[in-house]
Amino acid sequence: MLVEINLLPKKEPRNTSLFVLISVLVLILIIGIGITVWIGQSYKGKIEAIHKQHTATQELIAAEQQKIANAESINSLEELKKAVHWAEDYPIKTVPLLRNFTALLPERGFIQTFSYEETGNIVITIQFDTSRDASYYLKSMLDSEWIDDATINSLTTNELTEERTESANIGSQEQEILPRYIAEYKVSLNRSVIKEEASDKGGEAS
Repeated sequence: MLVEINLLPKKEPRNTSLFVLISVLVLILIIGIGITVWIGQSYKGKIEAIHKQHTATQELIAAEQQKIANAESINSLEELKKAVHWAEDYPIKTVPLLRNFTALLPERGFIQTFSYEETGNIVITIQFDTSRDASYYLKSMLDSEWIDDATINSLTTNELTEERTESANIGSQEQEILPRYIAEYKVSLNRSVIKEEASDKGGEAS
């Protein structure tokens, strides 16, 4: 009986190394996919948080804009009410007022501007020859019963050139520069007195 003895080493299957390589690649792929999914979820959460923050900011801006619009609407309504109230409570004609102001002027006083303020006060600008005339006119207004209060806002000078003929040399003229004083007054009227005077004059006229 013959006995066969094989002294050569047994050959390992060739597919073992290939299986290990494939397994490593699959593991790396799984890990890569896991990391990718984790990063994607993280970014998704951040994007959702940013979107929520943006939405909240937009809502806050819209709410603030609405508040501003409401405030502006209220302010406009209040200004309109004030204007209507002023128009109803201040039906004073300008011509009689100008006559009253003109009656207080000195001989060389001239009204330049006349305007109403929303507060009901009057701003009037007058030209005088001297600063003393400006002060005297203020006192005259304060002494008038149809004026509650009057103040000088400003007093400026404006140099004017006048031509005059010398008596010693007829026909020759020389120019003389004279200062003029421009005074701006703010006047608060006694409306009750003015209305009463207007009604009395209206009754007399009728």
